[in-house]
Amino acid sequence: AFSYLDYLELVDWSGRAIRDDKAGAIADNLPPILARLGIEQHGWLDMINHYDQRFFRAVGAMDKLKQFAHQLGQCWMKGQSMGKCVYKQLLPT
Repeated sequence: AFSYLDYLELVDWSGRAIRDDKAGAIADNLPPILARLGIEQHGWLDMINHYDQRFFRAVGAMDKLKQFAHQLGQCWMKGQSMGKCVYKQLLPT
């Protein structure tokens, strides 16, 4: 058995493998999967290990949780402070 983080790294590594029978691959110049998603590694591990204590309906960056709460007619959504810690602000590409 291995950790969820190890699983994500395995998926990322596998996606970078170039094979003749595969349509495409993740380019070598792209950062690892958690970095591309704007997720802090240690915060991610804490979040998934304590999901039911940190979140209720949704998981995500603080601004996205606020938008979702507004769509539901709520003022706030459980998990905003954790979302702020785990999800980095991604810069537009």
